[in-house]
Amino acid sequence: MNKYFNSLFIALLFLSLPGWSQPLPLEIQSLQKEFLSSQGYPIIIADKEKVRSFLQQKGLLEGASENNQAKALQEYYASQVNLTEYDAINLVPYFTSLNNAATSLPFFEIGVKGKTKCFVLPSGVQLSHEDELKRILGVTPETEDLYSKNELKYLQSLLTLEQLQLFSLYHELSHCLDPFYTVKQGTYEISAHDIHEAESFAEINALLMLQQRKKWVNIAWNRALLRGFYSLKMGPYLAAQPGGLAGPTYTQGGSIYFLSDVITGAQNDIEEAGHNINNMTTDQLVQFSLELTQKHVLSSRTLMALHNSFVSGSKKGLQDYLEMSEKHPDLFLEAYKDLKRIWKYFNFLPKLVESKK
Repeated sequence: MNKYFNSLFIALLFLSLPGWSQPLPLEIQSLQKEFLSSQGYPIIIADKEKVRSFLQQKGLLEGASENNQAKALQEYYASQVNLTEYDAINLVPYFTSLNNAATSLPFFEIGVKGKTKCFVLPSGVQLSHEDELKRILGVTPETEDLYSKNELKYLQSLLTLEQLQLFSLYHELSHCLDPFYTVKQGTYEISAHDIHEAESFAEINALLMLQQRKKWVNIAWNRALLRGFYSLKMGPYLAAQPGGLAGPTYTQGGSIYFLSDVITGAQNDIEEAGHNINNMTTDQLVQFSLELTQKHVLSSRTLMALHNSFVSGSKKGLQDYLEMSEKHPDLFLEAYKDLKRIWKYFNFLPKLVESKK
């Protein structure tokens, strides 16, 4: 059941299609053909609109029992993957109450090494460019005051609707392709840092796949700004919330999803080393993403320092870690340096928006 709550945590954090030539359902269909049997375990890339239509035809979309909905999912996917009743019940919310969330759901079995199956679950709601951006930024009626109108306008200009949707899709696909970090999550109770590592890998691998397949060679810098603004705005808000159903790591979402460092670090490495990813296989891209993740991921101490600064405020957080670094430099000096650099970056972001007026 822990694996369900881990995915629920991610879905709650990130609660689509005119304007581009390859509609999202066609992209899903193409990726499904490519990846269904490519990894030694089935990867299912859900077309939520088709699944919900199937449930609707059976009268099982609204007000139906979860058990009956689960049986219908077993029937729908019978030709692609074997779903146990427990598997299907865990999937049901992502086609109903969490239909608008984008996430992935890996499955594990006792005694089996690695994943036994993995579902990619894109957002099932067709949103405008503005609303898709708000979904990714975590903008809800409760959080809409965290971002100014100028900030949202600027962030919307960074990435097209197509880029927002496909980065989300390939990010979740990358979780299913991940041979290491999500497998770690299947073996024990995970920490915020475990999730940060997995999210870092998925972000880097999605970046590489999109650069290879869509030739979006300059997307990294704008994606990093988007992730930076999310952490700056949502970090203190989430840190002040009770953990609730999604677990204690929910409150650490601002630090977990601070992925600007890994994005820009990976992009710098690609450009400086002159890596040619165009001819890499998927397995080679995955291995390269693992190497870049291990190099650029935040340390566990830096991640905790960032979260603590969201709790206490940047001024007190920096002062606390300065004092700790002076007393125990071997333990906290690098974390303090990282925290200082990150908050310098955060303080730059609103000024960037002002300069674009």
